[in-house]
Amino acid sequence: MLHQALVTFSQFKVLPDDINLDNFHYTGDRVLIVDLETVSRKPLSDEYLDLGIKSTVDTLAKFYRG
Repeated sequence: MLHQALVTFSQFKVLPDDINLDNFHYTGDRVLIVDLETVSRKPLSDEYLDLGIKSTVDTLAKFYRG
């Protein structure tokens, strides 16, 4: 679900820069991305978006595991 939320968000060619578990809320059947005060400043390429999504998911998984 986290991956899908980031893929949907990336349709705007940006990704959130504040990667913190508190900024991703699980709401039963979806994930909401909140606290968007910092996002990438310029449109990102599809290649960079794919890499950024994978990196974000991996980082959040590590945070979750402790």
